[in-house]
This record gives sequence, C-alpha cells and structure tokens, in this order.
Amino acid sequence: DQINPNGRDAAIGDYFRATGTFMPGGETPVKTFRCPSSQLPKVVPPEWRIPGAGVVPSPGLMIGYAVNDYKGNGGGCHAEDDGVIGKRAEITWVRFATITDGLSNMALLGESSYITGNNTTAPTVSEDWPIWIGAPNTDESIRYEGRTGAPINCQCTITTMVVAINDDCAFSWHPSGGQFAFCDGSVKFVSQNVSGKTWCDLHSKNDGNPIGEY
Repeated sequence: DQINPNGRDAAIGDYFRATGTFMPGGETPVKTFRCPSSQLPKVVPPEWRIPGAGVVPSPGLMIGYAVNDYKGNGGGCHAEDDGVIGKRAEITWVRFATITDGLSNMALLGESSYITGNNTTAPTVSEDWPIWIGAPNTDESIRYEGRTGAPINCQCTITTMVVAINDDCAFSWHPSGGQFAFCDGSVKFVSQNVSGKTWCDLHSKNDGNPIGEY
C-alpha cells in the first residue's frame, strides 16, 4: 500500500530521479527476493566490507533500502535494451509477442548478488547495491546484462568481489554459475562456462539465433 505503482508522487516528483527522497516501502526486506545462499545484508548499511577489500561507506541514496539478489535481463549483445527491462524500468514495456525467439529461450531475471567498488584496488565507496524497489540514479541496481563483456560471476568470486570487471554482471553465491528464470516460467542453472554467443542469445528477444548448450 505504501508503493505508488507509477513511481511518482505529486509532492516530490519522480522517485527514481529524486535526490535525498526515500521511496516509501523500500526499507522492507522481501524473503521471496533473497537467495538463501547470499551473504549480503538485509538492507543497505551505512558501510560494508567489500570481499577482497576493506570497509567502505555505501552511497547515501541507497542506505536503508532492502536488498535483492535478483535483477532483470537488460539485454544481450545484439541491440541496446533488447532484454525485458530497460534503463528506465518504470516506463519500459516488453510484451510476450515481441519475444519472437520463444519464451523458453529468453532469460527474464537472474541472480546478480554482488557489490562493486569505485576502484578495484582501493575502493573508497561501494556502488550499485541490488535494491528490489528500484534504483536511485543507477540502473545497475535492478538489471544485469547478458553480453560477453559481462560474464556470469564477473571474473571474480565471493571472496574477491572487489575485482569484479564491471557492474553489469550476473553473479551468484553458488559455485560455477547461477540460477535464472526464463520467460516461460522455468528456472534453470546456467554455467559460468557458457559460450559468449549463447550467453548473448539467451538475453536477446529477437536475434533469431538457435540457442547453444548451457
């Protein structure tokens, strides 16, 4: 009841762009949105130790929001925003009819449960916390990308998270891959060793390519 489904409030403007304005309801942890294996905190703390680095402050706009271990598919390698969730999620609509590659061949959402820093050697702040209600001034809190430059687990581990190559990856606390829900409602484990081509094709709604092994 606290959440405005339009993402807006007449008194404060656009929640997703407002600075210093807390989105009502966003502090509530939702068990369904958490992976039992995840070691991320329930809500974004004022400061946190990025695995592989020291304790650093969290971005002020994200502190206090409930954490999510899953993000939407932002697209693959073939076209900008050819997944199911755009950079402005509240105004982006993808209908089943536009997923011409087939619902069973298209990722809907996946595990992306990691934190980046503003520097891979000596970060001074954490960035892009996964937040279920939305993302103040950053799309990486709500979507990952299925492209070759953003592989599963981001070329790091749960103990070396600080060296993640970017903030666009899928990432899980399971060994060797992650869990993904597809547009047909199925849930599948995808290996981190999946080929770059297949990884891209799984995240594009209309590339027309056959899907390889994963």
